Amino acid sequence: MAEDRQPGWMEDRRICWKCGADYDENTVICTECGIDLQTGAEVGAKVDDEPELPRHLKVLSFILNWMPGLVRPVLIVCSIVTCLIGLAIVGFAMGLLGFGVVLSSVSIGAAGLIVYAHGISWILAGEFGFLSGTLVELDSKQWLTFFALLLAPIFAGLLYLKYAG
Repeated sequence: MAEDRQPGWMEDRRICWKCGADYDENTVICTECGIDLQTGAEVGAKVDDEPELPRHLKVLSFILNWMPGLVRPVLIVCSIVTCLIGLAIVGFAMGLLGFGVVLSSVSIGAAGLIVYAHGISWILAGEFGFLSGTLVELDSKQWLTFFALLLAPIFAGLLYLKYAG
Protein backbone atom coordinates (compact mmCIF):
# COMPACT_ATOMS: atom_id res chain seq x y z
CA MET A 1 0.00 0.00 0.00
CA ALA A 2 2.90 2.39 0.79
CA GLU A 3 4.23 1.82 -2.72
CA ASP A 4 1.00 3.27 -4.22
CA ARG A 5 1.55 6.72 -2.71
CA GLN A 6 3.06 9.52 -4.73
CA PRO A 7 6.22 11.28 -3.55
CA GLY A 8 5.45 13.99 -1.10
CA TRP A 9 2.21 12.52 0.26
CA MET A 10 1.96 11.88 3.96
CA GLU A 11 -1.22 11.44 6.01
CA ASP A 12 -3.46 12.94 3.29
CA ARG A 13 -1.29 16.08 3.12
CA ARG A 14 1.43 17.05 0.71
CA ILE A 15 4.69 17.67 2.56
CA CYS A 16 7.87 18.83 0.88
CA TRP A 17 10.60 16.36 1.86
CA LYS A 18 13.31 18.95 1.24
CA CYS A 19 12.09 21.85 3.45
CA GLY A 20 9.08 20.34 5.28
CA ALA A 21 6.49 22.88 4.07
CA ASP A 22 2.87 21.71 4.26
CA TYR A 23 0.53 22.07 1.23
CA ASP A 24 -2.95 21.01 0.10
CA GLU A 25 -3.41 18.17 -2.35
CA ASN A 26 -3.53 20.36 -5.48
CA THR A 27 -0.07 21.87 -4.98
CA VAL A 28 2.53 20.73 -7.50
CA ILE A 29 5.62 22.87 -6.74
CA CYS A 30 6.91 23.83 -3.32
CA THR A 31 6.93 27.63 -3.08
CA GLU A 32 9.58 27.56 -0.35
CA CYS A 33 12.38 25.61 -2.02
CA GLY A 34 11.21 25.13 -5.64
CA ILE A 35 11.00 21.33 -5.79
CA ASP A 36 8.37 19.48 -7.86
CA LEU A 37 6.29 17.54 -5.32
CA GLN A 38 5.18 14.94 -7.89
CA THR A 39 8.53 14.00 -9.44
CA GLY A 40 11.02 15.21 -6.84
CA ALA A 41 12.96 17.19 -9.45
CA GLU A 42 14.25 20.63 -8.59
CA VAL A 43 12.44 23.18 -10.69
CA GLY A 44 14.39 26.08 -9.33
CA ALA A 45 11.39 28.40 -9.35
CA LYS A 46 11.13 29.70 -5.83
CA VAL A 47 8.26 32.11 -5.23
CA ASP A 48 9.48 35.37 -3.75
CA ASP A 49 6.98 36.71 -1.21
CA GLU A 50 8.33 40.26 -1.32
CA PRO A 51 8.96 41.85 -4.71
CA GLU A 52 11.91 44.20 -5.12
CA LEU A 53 10.84 47.76 -4.34
CA PRO A 54 12.07 50.80 -6.27
CA ARG A 55 14.70 52.90 -4.49
CA HIS A 56 12.35 55.78 -3.60
CA LEU A 57 9.86 53.36 -2.01
CA LYS A 58 12.66 51.75 0.00
CA VAL A 59 13.66 55.17 1.34
CA LEU A 60 10.04 56.00 2.15
CA SER A 61 9.57 52.64 3.85
CA PHE A 62 12.74 53.20 5.89
CA ILE A 63 11.55 56.65 7.02
CA LEU A 64 8.07 55.40 7.89
CA ASN A 65 9.51 52.50 9.89
CA TRP A 66 11.70 55.02 11.70
CA MET A 67 8.90 57.55 12.29
CA PRO A 68 5.54 55.75 12.03
CA GLY A 69 3.66 58.85 13.20
CA LEU A 70 4.23 60.49 9.81
CA VAL A 71 1.32 58.55 8.30
CA ARG A 72 -1.24 59.83 10.82
CA PRO A 73 -2.33 63.40 9.95
CA VAL A 74 -4.00 64.14 13.31
CA LEU A 75 -0.87 62.99 15.12
CA ILE A 76 1.31 65.19 12.90
CA VAL A 77 -0.80 68.30 13.54
CA CYS A 78 -0.95 67.68 17.29
CA SER A 79 2.80 67.00 17.39
CA ILE A 80 3.60 70.21 15.51
CA VAL A 81 1.34 72.27 17.79
CA THR A 82 2.82 70.62 20.89
CA CYS A 83 6.39 71.20 19.68
CA LEU A 84 5.62 74.86 18.90
CA ILE A 85 4.10 75.36 22.36
CA GLY A 86 7.16 73.72 23.93
CA LEU A 87 9.51 75.90 21.90
CA ALA A 88 7.52 79.02 22.84
CA ILE A 89 7.91 78.10 26.50
CA VAL A 90 11.66 77.56 25.98
CA GLY A 91 11.86 80.93 24.22
CA PHE A 92 10.08 82.58 27.14
CA ALA A 93 12.56 80.95 29.52
CA MET A 94 15.46 82.25 27.42
CA GLY A 95 13.95 85.73 27.64
CA LEU A 96 13.78 85.43 31.40
CA LEU A 97 17.38 84.28 31.43
CA GLY A 98 18.28 87.47 29.58
CA PHE A 99 16.80 89.45 32.45
CA GLY A 100 18.89 87.53 34.97
CA VAL A 101 16.09 85.35 36.40
CA VAL A 102 18.17 82.18 36.43
CA LEU A 103 16.33 79.62 38.57
CA SER A 104 12.87 80.37 37.20
CA SER A 105 14.09 80.41 33.62
CA VAL A 106 15.83 77.05 34.03
CA SER A 107 12.72 75.39 35.47
CA ILE A 108 10.41 76.97 32.86
CA GLY A 109 12.85 75.96 30.10
CA ALA A 110 12.91 72.37 31.40
CA ALA A 111 9.09 72.29 31.36
CA GLY A 112 9.13 73.62 27.80
CA LEU A 113 11.56 70.91 26.74
CA ILE A 114 9.30 68.26 28.28
CA VAL A 115 6.34 69.57 26.28
CA TYR A 116 8.54 69.65 23.16
CA ALA A 117 9.72 66.09 23.88
CA HIS A 118 6.11 64.88 23.92
CA GLY A 119 5.59 66.12 20.37
CA ILE A 120 8.76 64.42 19.17
CA SER A 121 7.97 61.13 20.90
CA TRP A 122 4.51 60.96 19.33
CA ILE A 123 5.97 61.12 15.82
CA LEU A 124 8.67 58.55 16.63
CA ALA A 125 6.34 56.13 18.45
CA GLY A 126 3.42 56.60 16.04
CA GLU A 127 0.82 57.11 18.77
CA PHE A 128 -0.33 59.51 21.45
CA GLY A 129 0.72 58.84 25.00
CA PHE A 130 2.61 60.12 27.95
CA LEU A 131 6.31 60.62 27.45
CA SER A 132 7.31 57.67 29.65
CA GLY A 133 5.03 55.29 27.73
CA THR A 134 6.02 56.38 24.25
CA LEU A 135 9.75 56.38 24.96
CA VAL A 136 9.64 52.72 26.01
CA GLU A 137 8.65 51.72 22.47
CA LEU A 138 11.58 53.42 20.70
CA ASP A 139 14.48 51.46 19.23
CA SER A 140 18.11 52.64 19.09
CA LYS A 141 17.87 54.71 15.90
CA GLN A 142 14.70 56.37 17.16
CA TRP A 143 16.42 57.21 20.48
CA LEU A 144 19.24 58.86 18.57
CA THR A 145 16.74 60.89 16.56
CA PHE A 146 14.84 61.77 19.72
CA PHE A 147 17.91 63.19 21.45
CA ALA A 148 19.08 65.02 18.33
CA LEU A 149 15.68 66.69 17.94
CA LEU A 150 15.45 67.37 21.67
CA LEU A 151 18.83 69.11 21.82
CA ALA A 152 18.34 71.08 18.57
CA PRO A 153 16.40 73.98 20.17
CA ILE A 154 18.99 74.25 22.97
CA PHE A 155 21.83 74.60 20.48
CA ALA A 156 19.77 76.97 18.32
CA GLY A 157 19.05 79.10 21.40
CA LEU A 158 22.70 79.16 22.41
CA LEU A 159 23.73 80.16 18.90
CA TYR A 160 21.12 82.89 18.91
CA LEU A 161 22.36 84.24 22.25
CA LYS A 162 25.95 84.16 21.04
CA TYR A 163 25.43 85.93 17.71
CA ALA A 164 22.44 88.16 18.55
CA GLY A 165 23.81 89.52 21.82
